[in-house]
Amino acid sequence: ALHLMVECTLDEKSTFKPYLDVLPQYIIPRLDTFNDEELRMLQDEELAHLARESYNQLLRLWQSEGLQHIISAMIEAEKQIMDETLEREGLNTDQCISFDSFHKFVSIVSSRAMVLKGIKYLTPLAEFANYKPRQDERKVLNGRMGQSFMLYHERNDEDGSITVRADRNVMSGRQIFEDYGDIDNSLYLEAHGFVPL
Repeated sequence: ALHLMVECTLDEKSTFKPYLDVLPQYIIPRLDTFNDEELRMLQDEELAHLARESYNQLLRLWQSEGLQHIISAMIEAEKQIMDETLEREGLNTDQCISFDSFHKFVSIVSSRAMVLKGIKYLTPLAEFANYKPRQDERKVLNGRMGQSFMLYHERNDEDGSITVRADRNVMSGRQIFEDYGDIDNSLYLEAHGFVPL
């Protein structure tokens, strides 16, 4: 999230500009973005408590001196790399370095990152595949879809590339879907901002 914030400050000068342009320009509706009325509608006090605690934890993290120091160091590093251009044109810090921006990019990373072997990766293009369960494979694996997910997603340790394979046949010109695996609905809601049907 911090890297995306710093890239945001570079605006047109960012090599991430094409990627930033296709990302949502708003906060993904995760649990920690729900207001009191929306939390009440969930009719689940445990989730409501989790949502409030998640928001407060993000706010405390944002306000911490350590995080502010890291952001400043990252911006300074970018200034040194792009020395002449940034001196002339400056950085877009007002829009990109704020709690709202931090919350937005945390929600984007949370909702879009692919977790492989416990590490989160942003995978442009692959992250645009929408969810649709595979009932045939769910029956075969007896509900162990986490294993199925790993069959179709892998990271090459030598070059850092990530390969994503279709988990079903796709007709030409049709939308590509994938099964995200068996995850509790509360985690889908908390991290990804939706609950699968």
